[in-house]
Amino acid sequence: MGDGTRQREWIENARRATRARPVVLNKFPRWARLSIQRAYRGKGSPPRHFLDMTLVNDDRWRGLFDHWGTSRWGDERTLCTEPYAGRQHIEMALRFADWLGCDVDIGGASWWFPGNTVRIEFRPREQATQ
Repeated sequence: MGDGTRQREWIENARRATRARPVVLNKFPRWARLSIQRAYRGKGSPPRHFLDMTLVNDDRWRGLFDHWGTSRWGDERTLCTEPYAGRQHIEMALRFADWLGCDVDIGGASWWFPGNTVRIEFRPREQATQ
């Protein structure tokens, strides 16, 4: 018991749990693409092939969609972005989630540049169960 086996196992489990999941860059999960198109509908829905440029160049989200793409959260595909985040990107992510009507998770292990970027994942809003 004093040989450190238990501690090594705990450390390895913690490393596995915090390992960054890969990101397919510049690809929207279907739910996010449809939600974004609906959200822009008032301004005229951008064509599918211009949706990424519309989102990236929208002043409301300037800098938030740096190193973005699709990742997985269990069986679910997420819209993932990994900006060199400051406070403004965290606040922006919360506003974006409200605008899109989705959930957001901030601070998971970064895939793009661990230690320098922060992972922000948007996923469909969980429905309350009754």
